[in-house]
Amino acid sequence: MTLLALLAVLLGTAPASAVTPIEAKYQVLGGAGGTLGAAMSDETCGLPAGGCYKDFQRGQIHWTPATGAMATYGAIGVR
Repeated sequence: MTLLALLAVLLGTAPASAVTPIEAKYQVLGGAGGTLGAAMSDETCGLPAGGCYKDFQRGQIHWTPATGAMATYGAIGVR
């Protein structure tokens, strides 16, 4: 993702076809056939520090401006 595209997402002015940081991380991890499996929710934003997350079959991806997109899966995700 380019800096311009990231700024557009952060400012809420991104075109509908823009890839979010969460989607970009998901694709790096192999998409639906990869580590996390299929998406189970839409992105949800409004978390502390301006964060967002999305649920997948085998984990989640969280994103904040400070940390970037980070995947959580495996034993750490067991509730």
